[in-house]
Amino acid sequence: LGGLPAEQESAAEPSQSNRLLKHPWLILAIAALVALITERIFFDQGVGVQWAIFVALLLLAIASSLIIERLSLPKRGYLLFIPIIALTTLHLFRSESFTTVALILATILCLVWLATSFLHGNWARFRLRELISQTFKLILDAISALPIMLIENLRGSNAVKKNGSIQKSANKTAWAILRGVLISVPILAIFGGLLASADAIFSGNLRNLFAWIGDFSFERFLGETILVGFITYILFGLFSFALTKTRQSVQVEPDQPLIKPFLGITEATIVFASVNLLFLAFLVVQFRYFFAGESIINPAGLTYSEYAVKGFQELVMVACGVLGLHWLLAGITRRENKHQKLLFSVLVTVAIIQVGIILVSAYQRENLYIEAYGFTQSRLVALVFNVFVGLLLVAALWMQWRDAFRYQALVLASLFVIFALTLGVINMDRTVARLNLVKSMINGKLDAAFMANRLSVDAVPVMFEYYDQKRLPTKVQEKLGKVLACQANFIDQERLKSDPWFAVSLPDRAAARLFEAHAAELGAYTLEQKTWEDGFIEKGF
Repeated sequence: LGGLPAEQESAAEPSQSNRLLKHPWLILAIAALVALITERIFFDQGVGVQWAIFVALLLLAIASSLIIERLSLPKRGYLLFIPIIALTTLHLFRSESFTTVALILATILCLVWLATSFLHGNWARFRLRELISQTFKLILDAISALPIMLIENLRGSNAVKKNGSIQKSANKTAWAILRGVLISVPILAIFGGLLASADAIFSGNLRNLFAWIGDFSFERFLGETILVGFITYILFGLFSFALTKTRQSVQVEPDQPLIKPFLGITEATIVFASVNLLFLAFLVVQFRYFFAGESIINPAGLTYSEYAVKGFQELVMVACGVLGLHWLLAGITRRENKHQKLLFSVLVTVAIIQVGIILVSAYQRENLYIEAYGFTQSRLVALVFNVFVGLLLVAALWMQWRDAFRYQALVLASLFVIFALTLGVINMDRTVARLNLVKSMINGKLDAAFMANRLSVDAVPVMFEYYDQKRLPTKVQEKLGKVLACQANFIDQERLKSDPWFAVSLPDRAAARLFEAHAAELGAYTLEQKTWEDGFIEKGF
């Protein structure tokens, strides 16, 4: 009845001081500074190196917050900095859409991983359930942390404990004034904007009031203020979660399933045996269709496109479906002795091996399509993705035989990060351009429409490399020159000179230098309106 002793109480539940930030207003100031810089470099600007700057600001804010709160990051936490820095650095030098999206998503995944395990560093032990639940809690904290902090401060929770008695901070009045200003500014901005919209005279008076700033737009100021406030709100919540909720490690019990297994081995055997028989029948009946290649396409009445699409999309969906079925049944099936465990593992292995054969077929079909029509970004991504699905199948086999499903989240997240890094290292558009140019040296054909209109500036250096070598067939050399002349129109030289440094991408600058160096040669090509297949359109498009 008297309560737990002090030692037991601290072990049972984190203390109040561990659940709150020691210096919330300084953390809020850091979040506001990051938000202000982020708004200034992103709002109404071209796409440049802003993402890298934003990530760098986050990492700097993390370091500053640790110093302010007098906390330390575990060594395992620093390991996540490696993929974050690698992904962000690659993003600086790529503009192809598949690659940039994958790099950004992978970076966000690593940042979430870091935030949800910030102070305990047990990110590698997270299963899918911990990763999902902690991410959900992180989102909730991003929404609720700032209001909770303001309520706690209004209640006087920022009082300082000293010598057993509660004393008010010496600078309480100053902090109260600062809080009042911070709370008042967005409120005044919102109401002022509404009143300005309702009355033209009042709007004009507001513009005159801020006329000394120069080209001032109250509507723009209101929008920017709201955006900065929103970013600050979210960032403070993320920092608050990382600096408080991760001080105690998340309880991970690898041997305890999420739900108690309820399915018998008989039912699981029937399911997997049926699936294996279906796959075997499919492989036997369709063996010639799978691996005969070009010889089977025309008699079957299929186009290359139909053959490749069926070989990739549907078959990869089968592979993902088998993985999902495996992980589901592994979690809900009772395996009470060694014989049952062995039977389940064998059935899973047979299914995965058959799916692996199907993936080989899908890979071959995609290659056949490429042989006929050349490389594109989506076709190259399909090949790379196919390989990573195969790696995931191998990982599934390893987890099954080693009873290592606790590494499921680590495997999935790591493979996705490696997939994004692979796309970045490959340099998609550069590789696609190079492979198509090599192919054109053999068959004398070049898809100029695709080269001119579907490739980003990432491909410009390799196109100039082949153009300068002059080893291409004459017609291909002429087409490539016109392609480069078309590409030159995408680069706005004046914008590159006038835009701030953070709004200009490094690939754009590199391409602009090449276009400038080859201006005389490219000027010899007269771009005129032709058919879409030729891909040339008149200058000024």
